[in-house]
Amino acid sequence: MPMVDTLRLKTRLSQSGMPESQAQVLVEELDEALTMAVTGQVATKAGIAEVKADIAEVKVEMAELRGAISAVEEKVGGSIKAVEEKLGGDIRLLRWMGGTIVVVQLGILAKLLFP
Repeated sequence: MPMVDTLRLKTRLSQSGMPESQAQVLVEELDEALTMAVTGQVATKAGIAEVKADIAEVKVEMAELRGAISAVEEKVGGSIKAVEEKLGGDIRLLRWMGGTIVVVQLGILAKLLFP
């Protein structure tokens, strides 16, 4: 933290003709600004450039992830469609088989009831 003699600065400002209340406010603001600058709470050009570079990297990674997600969606979507088509055919076969069995059973039942 910067070492500023705030009392001495306030006294010098007051002696040079500045009202004491204004000198007090000026010294407090100067002390706060110096503290922020030293503790890194002030954005610098280098810091901003670093953040921009990080954002650019994140954008590239996001684009890569979108591409990977699209590829997975295409593969899964194709697989799901193939399974649906196969199951659709199997279900149609089972319906025909079930229908045939029902007709045969009804024929047997009719033959038993009406000899």
